Amino acid sequence: MYKVRVLLYELRVLLYEWIEKRLSTFRIFLCLPNAYFFTLEKQKNESFILMVYISDIKGYSIRSLRKWMESLTYNTLLQQEIENHFKEHEIEPIFDINQHMNFADLAMGAFYKPEQDFCYLYPGNLLGGLSCGLSVMDILMTIHNKKDLNHHYNRISPTHFYNLEKRIKPVSGIKSNQTAIAVGLARSLKIYHTRGIVICPVHPDEIIEGTLFESMHAANEERLPLLFIVSGYAGESAAFNPDIFQRLTNIYFSYCDGSSFFDTMNAMNKSWQITRDGTGPVMMIGRNRLTSRQAYDTLAGELYHSQKLTKEEINKMWEDARIQIRQEKEKVIALESPDAGDITMTQTKVFKAREQEANEETPRYTIRQAIESTIIKELQQNIHGFYVARKYTAEANPFPSRLRSYIAEHRVITLNAGEQLLTASAGGMCEYNENMSVVVEPCAHADDYWSSLAQVVDLTFSMLMLQQNISLVIRIPSGGYTGSGPYASQNLEGPLLSVPGLRIAYPAYANDYAGLLRSAMRSPGITILLESKAIYDDDIATARVHSENSVPFGEGKIVREGKDLTIFSYGNALHLAVLAAERLAREEEYEVEVFDLRSLLPMDKTGILKSARKTGKALIVTESYLFGNVGAEISSLLNQEAFFSLEAPVKRLGSLFIPVPYQTNLESTVLPGVTDIKEAARDILYM
Repeated sequence: MYKVRVLLYELRVLLYEWIEKRLSTFRIFLCLPNAYFFTLEKQKNESFILMVYISDIKGYSIRSLRKWMESLTYNTLLQQEIENHFKEHEIEPIFDINQHMNFADLAMGAFYKPEQDFCYLYPGNLLGGLSCGLSVMDILMTIHNKKDLNHHYNRISPTHFYNLEKRIKPVSGIKSNQTAIAVGLARSLKIYHTRGIVICPVHPDEIIEGTLFESMHAANEERLPLLFIVSGYAGESAAFNPDIFQRLTNIYFSYCDGSSFFDTMNAMNKSWQITRDGTGPVMMIGRNRLTSRQAYDTLAGELYHSQKLTKEEINKMWEDARIQIRQEKEKVIALESPDAGDITMTQTKVFKAREQEANEETPRYTIRQAIESTIIKELQQNIHGFYVARKYTAEANPFPSRLRSYIAEHRVITLNAGEQLLTASAGGMCEYNENMSVVVEPCAHADDYWSSLAQVVDLTFSMLMLQQNISLVIRIPSGGYTGSGPYASQNLEGPLLSVPGLRIAYPAYANDYAGLLRSAMRSPGITILLESKAIYDDDIATARVHSENSVPFGEGKIVREGKDLTIFSYGNALHLAVLAAERLAREEEYEVEVFDLRSLLPMDKTGILKSARKTGKALIVTESYLFGNVGAEISSLLNQEAFFSLEAPVKRLGSLFIPVPYQTNLESTVLPGVTDIKEAARDILYM
């Protein structure tokens, strides 16, 4: 009887293949080796999809069953290895990896194709990684923190498992980034019309923190090839209520009993087929929690009672896995551990910037015009360039609409989303192709960006430690002097300076904005471009902009020569410093040098020291708070490296350490002005 069923199945396959060749609109999926029945189901978009189902364990091939049983075996034994490692090295585990388990983690590897799909693993998702193709060596190398030929300084923690060659990617402990980064990568897959999908097991914290809904909203709006998997105690979380997602009409919801092997496999089969078909994103919800041993015993019992495997074969599989883990562990222990020489933050691709002087015929641009014209030209030259922005009204933010008249419409992406998702998803887009360059405009004021600093840290650290070439530029309108009050006048360079590997630009003139932006868009790395709102369209910041001007990061410039004192500044405060220097020259005949930092991270230490040694006196002027800001770093540098060249103590000037008031007269009291800078300079000059 079984042979007759197989024969009928093979005949049906031939029939459907014949139909598919002649009817391109009829979609067919035959993902599993031995199916028992089919059904034609109607989807939300009124299309039809032929689903393949398995009625019992006889529908699976021995090869597939052995593969899944081996994954469960290695999962159980390797979890013991992780626990022993924690105890031996007195590492306090931050979670119990057994709590995440059910058959959904095993099922996702049944259809995963590493040559076209991507998988984001949250910390501790060992079974999900093994089912998608992680090797024993991958796991042991991570647990024991050993270096290999391909990756040296890249171990994140003993429970962050990944293999970049198989497109199995880790996420950091900042779990709210996971689904948002997956959204960005799925967006790239759709843009480039690939066959692959992104699979994203959901960490429970994504649910508790509420970030899952925003990611699902974006996936729903863009109809992305993204499969969310909610399993284990994530699905049983008191904060998880799938009813709140029902208004997302483009998402298909698939439910299963995660403790049932067949129910889970059929649900995963259906979920994967719908996602790969391009119908839209899917959320698969697997209820009930299992420990690794319970899952192992359940499937082993099914295989034994169905006579697919004997007890001897199951026991031999366990013993073989145990021996292999021991042998691989011995090899891993014998490998070298990372040392100081392995720590590097260099990128494999480097763009060599070159400043170009504009002639008299070159038009003058405001800062806003320089930024927008540079973005347009760079995106026209790079077909892998994209612009991501928040969807404001056309009156509030007309640039994305105008940009569509210069480049293909699909390369300008506007979303009804918050700053966190815009930032993380833009970074996820870059992970698809190292030639991609993404500019993201996530907010109207720097004040709105505090919640997204975690995304900046996560993307920057991941890029450096995994040595990925991500080119991402984040535009942040910053600063005061606009009468906007305490929630629209802040600067973020202070906290951002503590992120190693990040680039921060805060220039003062249109040509420098254009040059640094061009360098950032052509270089791997993550750049924060801070833009002075007060001088966006002010003539004081206009300049002639060469069409190919590029400014190297970490190089400042002298905008006014002098011999008596150097004022170090950047952004809007630099223009106030120039006005103060001119007033001192006119009224008291002091020649004050003004040094424009332009790039805050990296900083031009050589230029700073050279100018300070030349004049012997230094004043540092910033718009931001004095406490914990750029000025403190410059002051420390001068005291350490140029102390004996200084003729007076280094003086700093910044805003008062209080929120910027809304009232104009009070704002001018809190923020430094031309008179304040002049008086501070006189105090030093008179010493």
